[in-house]
Amino acid sequence: MSFLSACNDDGADNGPVSAEEKADIVLELQVLLLDKYIFLDVAEAIAAKIDQQQQSGHYAAIDNRQAFADTLANDLYNISEDKHLRIIQEKFRFLDNVVAAEVDAKILDNNIGYLAFERFSSVTDELSKSNMHAALQKVINTQALIIDLRMNLGGAPDMVQYLQSHFYAEAGLLLNTIYTRHTDTSEPFYSLNIDESLRMADMPLYILMSENSFSAAEGLAYSLQAQARALIIGETSKGYQYETVGSDMSIRSL
Repeated sequence: MSFLSACNDDGADNGPVSAEEKADIVLELQVLLLDKYIFLDVAEAIAAKIDQQQQSGHYAAIDNRQAFADTLANDLYNISEDKHLRIIQEKFRFLDNVVAAEVDAKILDNNIGYLAFERFSSVTDELSKSNMHAALQKVINTQALIIDLRMNLGGAPDMVQYLQSHFYAEAGLLLNTIYTRHTDTSEPFYSLNIDESLRMADMPLYILMSENSFSAAEGLAYSLQAQARALIIGETSKGYQYETVGSDMSIRSL
């Protein structure tokens, strides 16, 4: 679990924060990390660090919510180096599956298909799923397909599963498994039954990656590469390919 949402009821982004509130938030953050963050050793290190910061008075001079959120976020990142792990106020919270993702689909020279999109919105959003379906329809008769993830910041694993399912001959192939530490459970993701007219099991597939490619984008590239289904081209990505499904830890006080 690696995403933290810090929110306040009135939506104020820079209001005052009391010493009592800060102490409560640090304590709740420690509990949440130790209970739910995927890497227990990292959670323990972060919890110890922010406790030390609180006890030493490091947060004492901070008197507004945004500055406190930013300082906590920096402390979390300095230890975890996990860019999924953020503290943001509810007013500024944008989730990947709130707005339907648009897909840039076109046919390049020599009948090469091309898809590009900036996030994986959930398939539960009908418009997002429809957009992906329409994009796949556009490139189905090309002789090779490029999926450009160079500006993709990740998103919902169910859309990764939906897209990836089109590149195999049948349903039921294990694509990925997401482990949740605090429940000690694993959720497997298998290739799905899809519209057979859009199945591209033999389509040559190329994935473009950059240093900006993040999270679910890395997960898709890794899975396709591990199964020798696609050629990955480009730069080394950010290195945060583990998923964060169900990872909203909400600190209500901030």
